[in-house]
Amino acid sequence: MHAGIPADYPLREGPWLFDLGLARVEHRLEGRRLRYRVLDGERAGLSEAVPFEVRRIASALFWVSWQEGDGTTVVHLEDFGRNAFESCVTLPQLALLRLRGTMRRQPPGTCAATADLPGSGGATPGGAPARTDRGDIR
Repeated sequence: MHAGIPADYPLREGPWLFDLGLARVEHRLEGRRLRYRVLDGERAGLSEAVPFEVRRIASALFWVSWQEGDGTTVVHLEDFGRNAFESCVTLPQLALLRLRGTMRRQPPGTCAATADLPGSGGATPGGAPARTDRGDIR
């Protein structure tokens, strides 16, 4: 699944915090795996290192995908120029979630769970609330 991590992929520099509004999730690289750690929300405490694929689409824009141990699939479009992302998640029960939010790099030595994050209330760029669309696949 993994063809290599682009040299300019920002997670190479350290962990990033993804704010969905409903939850905050820390992402970091562990070798050729992506470790996600859910900091709050319904799935708080969940952490897993998963094989993943990342492709550069344009300058500072990356397509990232992985499958979690429970069968959940995730596809992100990460825009590091705007510090924003869009995501489609398919849950094991085949429910489709469309998410968007903000992301920011964690300063070295900062614990994401206690980081002081301006705008961590789920605002998207421009101050709009983070949006979640829910649909079912049948």
